[in-house]
Amino acid sequence: MSFFQQAKENLGNTLIQLGGNLKQQSNSLLDADNEKSAITLLQRGTSKMSNMTMGGMSNMTNSSPHTSSTAACKTSMYWNWYTIDACFITKHWHIRSKSMFVGSIFGIIFMMMAMELVRRLQREFDRWCIRQSQYRSSLACHHSPESSFVHSSSNGFSWFTRVCFHFIRSCLYIIQFIVTYIAMLLAMYYNGYVILFLFCGTFLGFFLFAADTVNYSKPISSPSIDKIVHVSDEKDLSFKTNSQPSDV
Repeated sequence: MSFFQQAKENLGNTLIQLGGNLKQQSNSLLDADNEKSAITLLQRGTSKMSNMTMGGMSNMTNSSPHTSSTAACKTSMYWNWYTIDACFITKHWHIRSKSMFVGSIFGIIFMMMAMELVRRLQREFDRWCIRQSQYRSSLACHHSPESSFVHSSSNGFSWFTRVCFHFIRSCLYIIQFIVTYIAMLLAMYYNGYVILFLFCGTFLGFFLFAADTVNYSKPISSPSIDKIVHVSDEKDLSFKTNSQPSDV
C-alpha cells in the first residue's frame, strides 16, 4: 500500500509541476502577444503621426506662397503712394515690379478713354436712330399723306426694330456703368498715382471723343437769333417814335 501511495503522490506532484509549467508558458505567450500588439500599435501610431506631419508640412509649403503674397499686399484707407506690393480689387492684381505698375497705369488710362469712346458711340447711335426715324417718316408722309399720323406715331420703325435698338443702347449703357464702378473701386484704395491717372484718362477721353457735343459750324444768323434781333429792333423803333415830339 505504501508503494501505491508513494506512486500516487509522485504522479500528483508531476501533474502539479506540469500545470505550473503550462501556466507559466501560457503567461509568457500572452505577454509576448501583448508586447507584439503593443509594438504594432506603436508602429501604427508613429506611422500615422509621420503621415500627419508630412501632410501638414506639405500643406504649409503649398499654402505658404498664397499667404505670403496676400500678406505682402500693401493697402491703406488713407492717402498713399504705394507702387511695389500694391494690390487692387483682387489678390491676383499684385504689383510686383515697376514695369507691372506702369502697365497697370496705362491700362487705367485706356479704360477711362474707352468709356468716353463708348459714350460717343451711344450718342452717334442715338443720332443715327433719330435720322432714320425722320427719314422713314418723311417717306411715309410723301407717299401716303393720309396716313402720316399713323407713321409719325410709330416713328417709322416696327416694334421689333425699336426693341433691338433699345437693347443696343442698353448694352452701351451697362458698359459705361461697369467701367464707372471699376473706377470707383480703384479710387477707394486712395493711391495717389491711380487717382491721378484716372483723372488723366477721363480728360484725354473727353478731349478726343466729346467734341461732338458743341457744333461750331452752325451759322450765327440762325432763325432764333434773327427773331430775337427783329423783336429788339421793333421795340427800339417803337420807343423812338413815342419819344419824338409831335409837330404842332
